[in-house]
Amino acid sequence: MARKLRLHSPAGAEPVIYDWPLSVSDRYDEAAEIIDTIRWVCEDFPELKLVMENRVLVDYDTKSFESMKRMCDKYNSAIDSVLELWKGTSRLSRMKTQPSTGLLRHILHRAYNKSVKDPEILNQYEPFSPEVYGETSYEFVAQMIKEMKMSEDDVFLDLGSGVGQVTLQIAASTPCKLSLGIEKAESPNLYAEEMIKNFKAWMKWYGKTCGDFKLIKGDFLTQEHKETIISSTIVFVNNFAFGPAVDHMLKERFAEMKDGACIVSSKPFCSLNFRTTNRNLSDIGTIMDVKEITPQQGSVSWTGKPVSYFVHTINRTKLEHYFQQLKNPSVKNETTDGNVSGRRRQSITDSSSDETKDLGKETKHVIVSQARKTWSDWSTSQSASQYGSGVSSGQESNEENELSKRKVIKKPRKRQHLQKVGIPAGQRRGRGRPRKNETKIENGYCPLTSSNLKFVDSQDALEDSAKGEDGSSEHSGPSFVDIQSALSTSDVPVTLQSLLDLYKTEFLAFLQYMKTSDYTCNIQEQITKERYQKASLALKISQLEKQIKTLTEDSINLLKLRLTELGVQENTPLHLLEKAREIVTWHKELQGRTSVLQSQVLSLEAEQGQLLV
Repeated sequence: MARKLRLHSPAGAEPVIYDWPLSVSDRYDEAAEIIDTIRWVCEDFPELKLVMENRVLVDYDTKSFESMKRMCDKYNSAIDSVLELWKGTSRLSRMKTQPSTGLLRHILHRAYNKSVKDPEILNQYEPFSPEVYGETSYEFVAQMIKEMKMSEDDVFLDLGSGVGQVTLQIAASTPCKLSLGIEKAESPNLYAEEMIKNFKAWMKWYGKTCGDFKLIKGDFLTQEHKETIISSTIVFVNNFAFGPAVDHMLKERFAEMKDGACIVSSKPFCSLNFRTTNRNLSDIGTIMDVKEITPQQGSVSWTGKPVSYFVHTINRTKLEHYFQQLKNPSVKNETTDGNVSGRRRQSITDSSSDETKDLGKETKHVIVSQARKTWSDWSTSQSASQYGSGVSSGQESNEENELSKRKVIKKPRKRQHLQKVGIPAGQRRGRGRPRKNETKIENGYCPLTSSNLKFVDSQDALEDSAKGEDGSSEHSGPSFVDIQSALSTSDVPVTLQSLLDLYKTEFLAFLQYMKTSDYTCNIQEQITKERYQKASLALKISQLEKQIKTLTEDSINLLKLRLTELGVQENTPLHLLEKAREIVTWHKELQGRTSVLQSQVLSLEAEQGQLLV
């Protein structure tokens, strides 16, 4: 018949049963668990504490079944008597509270030892991935609870919850509305199911209560759990061994959390002395206040050294205050400068327009007054009156005419053609297509257009009719009919002429549009847009360079950390390669030894089989 030990519940729940012989290992001792359980029951029953310590917990032998059974029977008898005495009173209902810090530690420890059969399985993970397993101590979580001061409106979330100790501790020791945990790895999730079952059994056995909690199997970086992270008010993530890519994805999630939400991590997501500038506006530090929790000895499972934790509080008013400091002076100065420059440009445009109008009027007056002169004399006097400095001498005009003649001598054909039609030497143009419908005088000469020629010819006809019968004239010049016939001698196709007229109309229309304020404003808007785009690109470049630098530094630090764990102290690439070769050689040697031992084991098994036969 199997021998068993029973412990009755102080809350009237099902008794705890231990099979004899009790299990004993390096991390777990069922005999010590029975004694500790009785001691913690006495904390809720002060009237039993003295009796238990003086009569029950003084004389026992953990290796003797009779001694342990006698102790358990005495405990059961005492607790049954107390429950019978309290039946129908409110004493039992008053016990249904959250457990004390010490009792909760005892419950979690018992549930963990019962659930996690082989802790070494939890250490089988890919380095520097979200599946890196590391446990946070009970003492540190208690310190975090004290620092955070959680309320009934808080939703706690543990990213990478493992077997769920932190999630269960938060649910049993705080008034949080909900405590959640997300874990991706398969082995921790399997143990977490057993952890929940044993935790609930022990809480019920002691008659204690806890808040709602839930352990979720999945990857917290996927879109499926994005809303869960954003809606949480307190997030705990042990990211000490996470890579830079995982940290970057976590930052994208945290950037969407509400103001006042807190993130507790083992590695900061921004520097403690972060200062907002125009070069780091996209960094998550612009919306975070960071402070360090005083490190505690043994706060994590992977090292006995103190490990700091950091509390990040979402605070978007930092960014708002930064923009408020920059807004008023810069925007006002920019607007004022833009208006002044706009007014200056408009004034310059209006002035040039007025000058052009006055020039046109003066040109018309000059044409009327010089109707009887030849075209060459008129252009010479026009040059002297329009572009001279005050009073122009006849010598200057003659020098200009001589210069024009010397230029034209290089092209005899063109000179002969122009002389045929009666166009003076001063009107000869240079190489290239002639300009059309010019509205101002260039190089001292009036434009040669059909309207001007008609006007000059009409004035000649009037003055000739007013002369004497002899018809003598002091000056003689080409008539409009001669010039018109000369102009018509050039054969221009109709389609080409239409196209040139169209280009001319569009070009003149665009020139008029360039004089308007709309064109000026449009140019200014385009310039402003290009400047803004340039600044944005420069900002992105700086951000990418900073990110690359951060990723490089994190990768180097993680590599050094991993090398330290492996016992490799080399700092140069050459030494590192030599050490790697040694490790590979040693690994091959071990494989050879393993194969030899396996062959020996097989041969020994074969010999054993022959001997048995």
